Amino acid sequence: SKSENNIMASSDNNIVAAPTLLAMRDNKDGGDMLNVHDHQLYTQIKDASTFHYHAQHSDFLMSIAKHGAKSLEPDKYEVDYGDSLTLAWSPREGDVDDEDIIAMYCPSFEVDPKNFRDVATLAQVKATRAIHAAAKSVEMADNVWNIPSFPTVREDSCEFRLYSHSVDDASNQGNEGSDNLEQEEQQKEQHHYTFMATTGPISLTSNTLDV
Repeated sequence: SKSENNIMASSDNNIVAAPTLLAMRDNKDGGDMLNVHDHQLYTQIKDASTFHYHAQHSDFLMSIAKHGAKSLEPDKYEVDYGDSLTLAWSPREGDVDDEDIIAMYCPSFEVDPKNFRDVATLAQVKATRAIHAAAKSVEMADNVWNIPSFPTVREDSCEFRLYSHSVDDASNQGNEGSDNLEQEEQQKEQHHYTFMATTGPISLTSNTLDV
């Protein structure tokens, strides 16, 4: 039947389009599930970005965060698989922009800022939160991210870090006369992510219990 074909097509699509680790939603296209295999932000961060003040070691990050312009606080520092976790961000000065990102690192002392387990813009965080809130018929503050079920990871700890975003304007590079302007702009466009805040280590109790 037609309905059966639709179900099969949906199943086939789900095989191809796998959700991200934290099941993030797109802030465009009606809040569709973001596809880990075709994720514009992943590509942007890994291929066309520079990180500033990234982790050299965890103490270095924490020392910056204490005096940072923004904060990122979890509602708990120990979680088990399937537990909920809520993060709240706030500016100590300036604003937190929708293109700023929160990245998840496991283990918590991961030093490569591009070696994230998942990452989302705050716009995507808000889109995901709106869907969760609607499903539960609850209201959530504008500056929180509720993760309803913490994913399974192998490490003993994870950490979330907040980075502010800026981008070089390639259109101001003086290439207006080029026939390949658009391609050149894409190649020269550089995204910058500056470390602002961290939750600090969050222990995964299932992986830290003595056997």
